[in-house]
Amino acid sequence: MLLAVAAGTRAQQANLALGRTATASSAAGSHTAAKAVDGNTTGDSRWESASTDDEWWQVDLGSVQEVDLIQIVWEGAYAESFRIVAATQQSLSDAVTVVERSGIALGGFPNTQNYTLAQPVQARYIRFEGVKRATPYGYSFYELGVYKRTEPVLTTLQLTAGAEVVALGTAATLTLTAQDQYGSDYALSELPHYAVSPAEAGTVDAEGHYTPLQNGAATLTATVQGVTSNAITIVGYEGANLAAASAVVATSDGAETATLAYAFDGRTEGGIWVLHAAQEDRAYEAWATLDLGAAYDLTLVQLAFEGASSAAYELLVSADNVTWQTAKTVTHPDGINAWNDYLAAFDAPVNGIRYVKFRSTRAATVYGIKLYEWAVYGVPADVTDGSLHTYQPDALGLVPLRGTLSTATVGVLNGAEGLAFDLTRVTIDGDGVGALVAPQNPNALLIVSSEQAAQLGDVSNLVVRQTDGWHADQLSLTDGYDVLTSLCITADRATFRRTLPAAGLATVMVPFGCAVPDGVKAYELLGWGDNARTRLTFGEVATLEAGRLYLLRSSYATPIQLLSNSYVQMDFTVGRIPTADGVTAYGTYQHTAAPEGSYVLGTDGLFHQTAAGATLPAFHGCVALSTLAAPQLSISLGGATTGLAPATLQRSRPHSYTLDGRRVEHPRRGVYVINGKKVVMK
Repeated sequence: MLLAVAAGTRAQQANLALGRTATASSAAGSHTAAKAVDGNTTGDSRWESASTDDEWWQVDLGSVQEVDLIQIVWEGAYAESFRIVAATQQSLSDAVTVVERSGIALGGFPNTQNYTLAQPVQARYIRFEGVKRATPYGYSFYELGVYKRTEPVLTTLQLTAGAEVVALGTAATLTLTAQDQYGSDYALSELPHYAVSPAEAGTVDAEGHYTPLQNGAATLTATVQGVTSNAITIVGYEGANLAAASAVVATSDGAETATLAYAFDGRTEGGIWVLHAAQEDRAYEAWATLDLGAAYDLTLVQLAFEGASSAAYELLVSADNVTWQTAKTVTHPDGINAWNDYLAAFDAPVNGIRYVKFRSTRAATVYGIKLYEWAVYGVPADVTDGSLHTYQPDALGLVPLRGTLSTATVGVLNGAEGLAFDLTRVTIDGDGVGALVAPQNPNALLIVSSEQAAQLGDVSNLVVRQTDGWHADQLSLTDGYDVLTSLCITADRATFRRTLPAAGLATVMVPFGCAVPDGVKAYELLGWGDNARTRLTFGEVATLEAGRLYLLRSSYATPIQLLSNSYVQMDFTVGRIPTADGVTAYGTYQHTAAPEGSYVLGTDGLFHQTAAGATLPAFHGCVALSTLAAPQLSISLGGATTGLAPATLQRSRPHSYTLDGRRVEHPRRGVYVINGKKVVMK
């Protein structure tokens, strides 16, 4: 099992009870009173009383101390009700109750509980007095700490991940919890620094999302204020799950056909496949073979065992079901419960594999071998006929390619469905190939390695996948063509080319910030109102922000070019910018269905109501209102008269009423109720 979450070490220097003399009313076996003040909260170092309610435990602090917090690290046998008293005299003649609890329900052991005193007390003797047990056993805790709190300081960081395995191109959310020297939550005042080993395995963004960049395991830690967290391991993999019940072509004696499907239902709980029934002798073979149906390069094999697991097994691979190689040998100690193995580092080549065999030679228990899940992930093996192999886009919208890129195969990039090609698994063969790489879509992105970028030379829109993300020297974008990816790309320079109608207006949204070019005016949406709420108001701006919808106006019907002046970061997601008065501006980097209640800019300078589902071109946009106003909306640019035709209020007859509720077929001057709102017609 590769995901390791190690418990952090809590600083104990403020624990006044640490190493002091402890006594108790009783002790179960070796679980003596002294073990609750030895600083060890792991293993079997705990105090446990006899199995009765009226039991106590006491520590002598050595001298009178000021105390304001008591901490108990409970074992599973905890107290449902108890009290803690403090005294300066050994006879407890001056004892006062400082903590009293009842009706307690705990879970997730060891369970650390901090009991803050209402006010500090002077004490030398601290006694725990049990009132009622929560279990049939005695009272039991790993440690009882006594503290005079100082300023909380960060002592422990605990790092966890939302997933143990992550497909390339997707991300796992990392969670970092912090505690002070007393085990209380600690608020971090700075962002953590994440370390990934090996560095090229993946990246962690500022929001704590880990994205693997290559297959295999990566070790992650987080550091804040000089404190480093536990290390966790996340496995990156590529491709689809190729294993299925129908792919099982052979098994050893004892495998149950009736339970076979459970091992391929995508769940690591519930039903199990009994690969071998219970047998007293645990040294026997239990095996099964999968036929993947074609040749694949394997990236990950998952084996999720029930408590009846394997103590020793092999993973074997073959291209022809005749010659086999051992890809992995795994040995586990006896008595494993629900073990989950993720195998991503192999001892033999796993390329061009069609057959996969699991072979157990020893069971961990006398109950046989039982599997919750068996999954095999991989990608189609490299082809040898000179062609490129394409498969489905991944979560980032990349279309992975495998094979050899040459003058004979470059034509595959002209497919209309290919908008962001991942070439990192492709071999580039032959001189002059770069000049031929010209996808039909001029906005297509070519994801390459640093070495491939050097081979392809001046090919447009090369995006280099590096250890810290995706980078481009220059991205050149053309109006109307899609960019179909959710990659966040940094570029040294970015341009967008657009032709505007002469003396007309056009909507535009670009994924980078830039200045408005000479001869062009740009406006942002401010709201809607005026003229019976049928006019959109825009204000002029000098610069454009990434991901916001603007109106552009040019005096000439000539191409314009928006140009970033410096290093930019681009995120190709659809923009949605709410403004005042219940109006929202939408933009898009790909052909997208307009939302319900949308208005699209026409050549007459008006926004016209469009049917839900109408297509918006890439790099264009629309506006949507919380309630429909009229079939068309006019425009006010900076509050000035624009010369654009005003939109008139046009309503269908059933929606027009006088104030006393009478329907009006043809509204004239006066006050009316239209769509639930009072409107003055002039």
